[in-house]
Amino acid sequence: MNLVTVHSSCVLRARDMIPKELRLYVGGDGPERKVLLENKSSNTGLLFQGDVCAELHSSELSTIKGACERVADVYASIGVLSIHNEDGTDMRYLGLVTTCNSAGKLTECEIFCVTEVMFVEITEGHSVDRTAACKKLITQGTFFFGMKESGESYDITVNMQSKLNKGLQSDFRFLWNRSLFTHPLKFVSDHTAWFVNLICGSVSISTIYCGTHQARAAVISRVSSERAGARFQVRGVDDNGCVANFVETEQCTVLNDKISSFIQIRGSVPVFWEQSGIQVGSHKLAITRGYELTQVAYDKHMTLLKKDYGLVMILNLLSNKPDTDESHLSNQFQAHQMDSVHEDVMMRNFDYHAVCKGNRTEPIQSLYKDIETFVGFSGIFCQNGNECIGVQEGVLRTNCLDCIDRTNSVQTFISNKILVRQLEHICAVPQIEKFSAAFDKCWHTNANLVSRTYCGTGALKTATGKSATDSAIKSLARDQMSRLTDATRSVKRTIQNNFLDDNRQEAIEEFLMYPEKPLPPVISKCERFLPKLFVEGLLSESRDYCSKLPIRVAVGTWNSNGGKILRDDKDKLADWLLDAPQVACSNQFKLGGICDDLLGLDATEQPADLGNKTPSYGYVDKGASYQDDPDVIAIGLQELVDLTAGNIVSTSQRKRGMWSTRFQEILCRDSNYILLSSRQLVGVCLFVFIKANHLQHCTDICIDAIKTGLKGKTGNKGGVAISFNLYSTSLCFVCAHLAAGQNNVIDRNKHYEYIRDKALFDNGMEIEDHDYVFWCGDFNYRIDYANHEIRDLVKKKSWYDLQCADQLTVQKNEKKVFQGYNEGPLEFAPTYKYDLDSDYYDTSEKFRSPAWCDRVLWRCKERCRYMDNLSPGKLLFYGNTEIKTSDHRPVLGVVDIEVRKIDPGQKLALYSKVFRGLGPPNPTVCVTCV
Repeated sequence: MNLVTVHSSCVLRARDMIPKELRLYVGGDGPERKVLLENKSSNTGLLFQGDVCAELHSSELSTIKGACERVADVYASIGVLSIHNEDGTDMRYLGLVTTCNSAGKLTECEIFCVTEVMFVEITEGHSVDRTAACKKLITQGTFFFGMKESGESYDITVNMQSKLNKGLQSDFRFLWNRSLFTHPLKFVSDHTAWFVNLICGSVSISTIYCGTHQARAAVISRVSSERAGARFQVRGVDDNGCVANFVETEQCTVLNDKISSFIQIRGSVPVFWEQSGIQVGSHKLAITRGYELTQVAYDKHMTLLKKDYGLVMILNLLSNKPDTDESHLSNQFQAHQMDSVHEDVMMRNFDYHAVCKGNRTEPIQSLYKDIETFVGFSGIFCQNGNECIGVQEGVLRTNCLDCIDRTNSVQTFISNKILVRQLEHICAVPQIEKFSAAFDKCWHTNANLVSRTYCGTGALKTATGKSATDSAIKSLARDQMSRLTDATRSVKRTIQNNFLDDNRQEAIEEFLMYPEKPLPPVISKCERFLPKLFVEGLLSESRDYCSKLPIRVAVGTWNSNGGKILRDDKDKLADWLLDAPQVACSNQFKLGGICDDLLGLDATEQPADLGNKTPSYGYVDKGASYQDDPDVIAIGLQELVDLTAGNIVSTSQRKRGMWSTRFQEILCRDSNYILLSSRQLVGVCLFVFIKANHLQHCTDICIDAIKTGLKGKTGNKGGVAISFNLYSTSLCFVCAHLAAGQNNVIDRNKHYEYIRDKALFDNGMEIEDHDYVFWCGDFNYRIDYANHEIRDLVKKKSWYDLQCADQLTVQKNEKKVFQGYNEGPLEFAPTYKYDLDSDYYDTSEKFRSPAWCDRVLWRCKERCRYMDNLSPGKLLFYGNTEIKTSDHRPVLGVVDIEVRKIDPGQKLALYSKVFRGLGPPNPTVCVTCV
């Protein structure tokens, strides 16, 4: 049998393959504007006007066409894109494919790559076209759709086995334009009659002529839209178990009515981690959540994989080089699998960089021997006509750091090994070299396109996974050219990912129609896609399905002077974080007085000495009960590391891990606390712990860090923030280190405003959007009195007089900073600046003035639209503690707040009531006979 291979790189314009079945008309102005889409084959139309969409039959179509102007003929429509305006309204655009290339035919459909699109404005005219970013995203060569010869849409979101054997029509994981169907589906029962389903990824098809028959060799990669994003923007797992850069890759062979396919998957390491800052050379990674909370998401991810694919084997290609961030991430991955409830999931660790230097494939051959039994047991999908004669019951999940280059090499190698079994099914084993060559080209194209979707550039090291025959004949010139190409792409990738991906991420989120401003947490993510009036109805009835739950929050802050507490001061940390309120209420501690025992004063010392020595106390609500431990404990540290030039450029995360472990040991003395999340920016670090019984009610956890040093360029000053929903209430904690210096009040104010305004979480929320916000940190506000006056007033315990000159108090009263925030009375001595290991204020040459640098403030959103207001928060304790290893004293604030808790049954019962209150939907006419 003679075979000739034709690869799909010789693309054909779609106009040579399928006609332009859709015709666009536009007419009218302002509110009367009409956008009409005509299907020339069925002589029907789809009319958009204002907020309404309607299907038209032939008689209605001709009438509307007469009032409109013909604009263009197009190949397909991808849906209605909604872009939010600042005034709360939406701009709607009809998306149309104007140019596309054929990627090739497979079974009953032809697959096309989108190369040009147009967005036609549906709503009242606006002067600015806001679709440019989405156009660029869709036309980068990685979006595809399928069409039958009849002109009907063919869904390529589903793999062969799921479509032919399981009867699955669509796989929403890989349907990138599903949000664009939201508006039309309110009026059109079957969207497939008008819109095509888009996948993002890669489609590469080769035609192999076997005598008088045609065989197809295809590699199709589908990138998930569930945690989509650019390389440094989106990493790891989310609360739902979805991971970044999750790709399902299917290798297909088709000859006549015989079909076989084999699926592999890839995805980011399923723990909560990020890679922030400028990334050049070594990888700077950070684990962003506590172990226990990560385990929940990890198990969800594995549950999803087993549901969709059956058995799972993990191929972990991360480095195990000691004392590197990548090896730490790999160790976390392995630990979570060891502790997972999914004991049947197997894991094979393979340090690709260590064993495959110089593009060697022999170690991958050894890896394949280790997994060959699993691959053989999993099987491949085979179908002969309408009869299914084999199914794939397991899947290989491969990952490296980016799930790009190393993953491409290993998956390509494995696919070559599987090819023999696929060819056995279609009776083409003797021609394996021709098929292998065709698949080499397909996998090469696949590697470049999948890399482009995540990294913005083509792949590196694509030759490693090629067949042994191809590697043997590779010339020196080609090898040198490959190295040059890799170097060029590596430079481009560094620039793209570090400096340009923000715009690409915004385009992805805009196309997927992520809400710019999230609704209150009482509205679930699914409910956000319901009609606006229905959502408003649910909010207005929220008091019927929401109850209020009391929650105690403790917030501590301390400038730790380089983290020197890590010696043997466990009891003193407990005095600060756990026992301060109880000590304040004890008989030894008297509000407004001084306890000689705590100060270690000798009976012969004179009161005058108290100008340098300081007591440990503060405000305490003596009527409150302190038997219950706080539900949430947030701890902010400043100067966790010394603020040297080296640490500012590249900060080790080691100390953060040590502090996290120490804090958890201390907090778990009386109750079980779990680390929710932590974040470090040079010396600023924030930890949030929560009682274990609340853990399952914490969702949407996001973090951000804002640099304010050198006008936002360095992190020696700045802030970190952690946002999350507790039950159905949003909380935000911010730890900041503001500008130092007695006279730099304006700079401090600017730093506060910069952090407040620039912090933006992955869910679209800003700091001030939350129901409750807590700020803590070394704010560096000083007291505007002479040094000797301040010390004199401290000796007299004249806290009120001191507070009158406190810069933060003055700026806050003048509404220049922290407007709307609450702070407890400053009934404790200034927390700065002490001699180390001493009760005395600064006695050095500089003789710095005492000041309340370390503060805790909070605020509750004053008015909640549609819903009852929450408690503004009741202060129980605000004071300091005597830990003397730093020149600052730690401060703690304890506040009682409320959170909303939903009763799911009562909420569901309200659905019908809310729907009835809305009246009939737009296209419905109610006729009442009298």
